[in-house]
Amino acid sequence: MPRLFRDALPARAAKFRDRPVTPRALGDVSYDDVAAWLQAEEAIRIPMIDNWRVRLSDKSFHAAVLANLARHPEWRVLVLPPPKKPVPRPLPAPKAAPAPSSAAASAPS
Repeated sequence: MPRLFRDALPARAAKFRDRPVTPRALGDVSYDDVAAWLQAEEAIRIPMIDNWRVRLSDKSFHAAVLANLARHPEWRVLVLPPPKKPVPRPLPAPKAAPAPSSAAASAPS
């Protein structure tokens, strides 16, 4: 949830402190579940990218984000990443010049 909407609720915390709560999984989030957040104003939707980026591995979520890209353009680099530049191969090392023979080195000049 965006920070703007979070509340510590200190007045009610004491009431539920000793109550055991077992969390239960609700399943994966669909695009329709979070569309209002993804299409909200920029100050709300930008911090939420990290929360739902992992959902791009789901083909239907990915397709929905792509179809609605105009409503949340910051997702463009995630759904349409720029092509990777090829890594240049190192040039081969230059071959060393042949060493002069010992006979040529001992001959007078």
